[in-house]
Order: sequence, then C-alpha cells, then structure tokens
Amino acid sequence: MHGIHHGHYPKYMKEMVLPVSTLPGRERLRSAATQNYDIRRVKLKFGERAFAVAAPKAWNSLPDSLKQINDVVKFRKDLKTHIFNLAYN
Repeated sequence: MHGIHHGHYPKYMKEMVLPVSTLPGRERLRSAATQNYDIRRVKLKFGERAFAVAAPKAWNSLPDSLKQINDVVKFRKDLKTHIFNLAYN
C-alpha cells in the first residue's frame, strides 16, 4: 500500500483501492483529511483476504507518522519497528 499511496505501483493496482477523500459524500468529513482508504464490504469471510479489502485494512491500521514517510527504505525500517513494538510491548 505504501507504493500505491505514493504512486510507485501500476495503475490497475491503484484502481483496486479508493481513498476515502474521493468517495462521494465524504469529501467534507474529517476522515477525508486522513490518508485512509475505503474498506469494501464483503459478504463472506473468504472475501476479507482479497487485496482490495486486506490492503486498505492494514494501511488504515498504521499510525499517521508511518503513512507520511516517502522513502521506501525508511518506511520499511519504521514499519518493522512498529510491528516489533506491537508484538513485544
């Protein structure tokens, strides 16, 4: 999702996820000011594993400080630190 958010991945992958700010009726909400993506609704538990659902869910769970990092190497390092802190703190 980091690459999609910063425009480093193919267009077809970016079309699979939608930023909350682009959804009609939500452009004036506080959630539109965040860097979150819309999580599609699915009927079956199996559908939650699809990229279009799992990727935005994982991205939205990250702290804003991680989402704002543009450098891929720094993002990966800080992401590992974040996951380690979640597991062991």
